[in-house]
Amino acid sequence: MKGQKLCTTIDEQIVFSQLEYSESAVWSLFLASGYLKTDKFWFNEEFGIEEYELSLTK
Repeated sequence: MKGQKLCTTIDEQIVFSQLEYSESAVWSLFLASGYLKTDKFWFNEEFGIEEYELSLTK
């Protein structure tokens, strides 16, 4: 990520079998394990989804 931020959705109900098929499940796992932190959160009204801006923890 090299200092960049990542905008994605987060799946708070991580199912390990989804890791192979769902990119958001991978980012959710990194967030839950402490490798990533949430910098911003917003609700995208156009698509009806919650989006997060993530970055690496220090």
